[in-house]
Amino acid sequence: MDRPTASPAPRIEPHQSGGLSRRRLLQAFAVASGSAALTAVLAGCGGGTTAPTATPGSSTSPNATPSGDTSARTGTLTATGAAPGSQAKQGGDITFGQGSDATTLDPAQSTALVDYQIYAGIFDTLAVLDAQGKVAPGLAESWEEAPDHLSWTLHLRKGVTFHDGTDFNASAVKVNVERYIDPKLNFPRKGEIPTVTGVTVIDPYTARIELSQPFVVLMYSFASVTGTMVSPAAIMKYGDDLARNPVGTGPFVFKEWIKGDHVLVTRNLSYWKPGLPHLNSVTYKGIADTTVLINGMKSGVIHATYSVPAKDVGALKSDPNFQLIVQPSTAINALRFNLASPPFDRKEIRQALSWTIDRAAIEKALYFDTGTPANSFLSPRNLGYNDQISLYKTTDTGKAKQLLAAGGQPNGFKFTAQTSNGPEAVQLAQAVKSQLEAINVTMDLQLLDGVTQLQKLVAKQFDAQFNQFNGGVEPFQGLNRFFSSKSPLDVYSYVSPQFDDLLAKASATGDDGARAAIYKQMAALLSEDCPWAFLHFPATTQLLRKEIKGYVFSPDLMLHLDPVSYAS
Repeated sequence: MDRPTASPAPRIEPHQSGGLSRRRLLQAFAVASGSAALTAVLAGCGGGTTAPTATPGSSTSPNATPSGDTSARTGTLTATGAAPGSQAKQGGDITFGQGSDATTLDPAQSTALVDYQIYAGIFDTLAVLDAQGKVAPGLAESWEEAPDHLSWTLHLRKGVTFHDGTDFNASAVKVNVERYIDPKLNFPRKGEIPTVTGVTVIDPYTARIELSQPFVVLMYSFASVTGTMVSPAAIMKYGDDLARNPVGTGPFVFKEWIKGDHVLVTRNLSYWKPGLPHLNSVTYKGIADTTVLINGMKSGVIHATYSVPAKDVGALKSDPNFQLIVQPSTAINALRFNLASPPFDRKEIRQALSWTIDRAAIEKALYFDTGTPANSFLSPRNLGYNDQISLYKTTDTGKAKQLLAAGGQPNGFKFTAQTSNGPEAVQLAQAVKSQLEAINVTMDLQLLDGVTQLQKLVAKQFDAQFNQFNGGVEPFQGLNRFFSSKSPLDVYSYVSPQFDDLLAKASATGDDGARAAIYKQMAALLSEDCPWAFLHFPATTQLLRKEIKGYVFSPDLMLHLDPVSYAS
């Protein structure tokens, strides 16, 4: 693949400009691009193109370097540049590109990956994930589960302050956790700690998390957004406007949010990790068009991003201006159905569509074999992956037509599916649309920006929607969030007493092997009931300019920028 050239980009100083305007960003790119035809995949055939691949260990892939410091962010892979802990250059302003603008800066309310990436700069969590994806200390230095399994005691890090000067302590943990589970607020975080009933302050730096029933994966939840700690004083001061005024303990302090354009954060001079961060500022820039985003990386206007289009992986891998990380992921792309109304209230209809989709053809033509076709919710990297599920591994239009008839739609039907307006997302939706024509099902497409798509999902204003979920190795949070009939995020109207019983059993099963066996049953049940048509396990891709030094890959898939320096 030829690499387009770009005119030299003007240097943008975030403190002076308040962030990159879209007009100025586009002016910096003297590039043009085209889109490849998808004839083979649209027809459901597997013909095709030689697949570019990226293999860890290449000149632009990171080297494995275990981190022994659990007080800092831990990870398995370090991008080329200064090693963590080495002498790093202070200063520098970088721009982080992602698929859309933020939706909210209040961690209690968000379900969007674009928000989570920003939270990784502003906030810290009670726990983090280590190099193996296991829970390690964060703002909580240690913890233990009670003998009766109905509480966890957290011993907190001392000497940490929020950006507004408020002390981080057990009272702050109580305020945050009890806010997350408040039934009057009905925040999505509640679904990730479903058996937590409250917090008891034992002393200033000891908090006890109270449970209604055992919850063995509590600390996994606290290593995610649900473990994010917000200043209690800011919660009281801003109320509903906290969404625009985030105050955490993290490496960067919130400076401004220009709606529809960027979020700017600046160095926390009082950060609790000695010597960090190195950067002066980070600008989080929403850019829906991945071509514009990648061209911004090439011109040097954007310095870091993630979710690199599969078609670009091969060329970027060999480009000496970049550091490219490609790893198997626990993410899942799916066509999600609204089961609350016809025709998707019928399992036979959902199964019919799923039997028609040629996942292997899509993987080859759209994703160049960088990921894996998906026929279940849990990926090969998840605890509880079930490789015995045979449903939908091949297409069967004859079976699909029989299922349509059994579901009351013998002549086919028409519906609308929503998708984000990013090029790769649109191509996936178009491929599925074309394949469904084989069973006389017409799928109209509604293209939306990321913020609007999420709003329509939460409001249940959809027939079906293409979307991606980025889960963790421990899958409880995703299983509970999307498929529990008691979930605050139950927007799909999937109800299965059998699933709910298995979920409750998993939450109380401490042995990983035994819990994995339960998850395998749940994965098989979801494939059979088909509330989503599972499509694709994408690779995790992260791309950084060569000037970025000291970056460490984290199993939580966030780009943590506290150890990063910028050699301009």
